[in-house]
Amino acid sequence: MMVMEKAIFTKHDLSIVGCCGIILNRRKEILLEKHKKRTPWYGYWILPGGKLEMGESLENCVKREIKEEVGIDVKIKRLVSVFVSKESRNLSLPIVLVFFLAEPLCEEIKIREDEIKDAKWFALKEIKKLRIHPDAIKALKDAGLLE
Repeated sequence: MMVMEKAIFTKHDLSIVGCCGIILNRRKEILLEKHKKRTPWYGYWILPGGKLEMGESLENCVKREIKEEVGIDVKIKRLVSVFVSKESRNLSLPIVLVFFLAEPLCEEIKIREDEIKDAKWFALKEIKKLRIHPDAIKALKDAGLLE
């Protein structure tokens, strides 16, 4: 009989997984949001998303976070990219971000006012003029939506 030792993890052995949606509507607009709370993404336009919960699939995480933050149900189209956030260098844990391309099932935004400051649809040509977080820019480039 094999006896397994209890795994011991420290905070240096763990990561945070965040799932985000690149929500592209029929008019080729992208949904971006700004957070109210002081996070590493504060002050930037970002793609909706949040932390993966225990036992949750990546796809269900992004659907849940989008619904909670901006009140929109989405259909996942495809996985776009997975990478470590540029913000990991400022925090004690690596943040692994998973980005999905998604189609909105409705387009009416209902923000979660305790967490989200603003959320809007932007034409792709408008995005270049905005202060967008580098993680979101990378994801949009990986999706082939920005050059």
